[in-house]
Amino acid sequence: MKPGELRTLEGAQAVVFEVTKSKAVRCRWIERILIRFSYSMLSIKQRGLVIRLLMKVCGYSRQPVTRSIQRYRADGRASCIIFVRLCPVG
Repeated sequence: MKPGELRTLEGAQAVVFEVTKSKAVRCRWIERILIRFSYSMLSIKQRGLVIRLLMKVCGYSRQPVTRSIQRYRADGRASCIIFVRLCPVG
């Protein structure tokens, strides 16, 4: 990021993120972001920023985002497999 870009953000308003309910939409969005930023070509510091962006916007924790990125790097597709733990009743 250039120093001039930081100055333009000083007076910016707060941004509100809205997480979509559909897992398929989130997965496609993750894939588009990874392609847009050429994730495999980024430095480690820049990759961390992309991971934090994906966590914030998608509402996932770090581990599911990292797994999606691993699948993207292996297959070229960011498939999201989110497991829901069911607590035993009683």
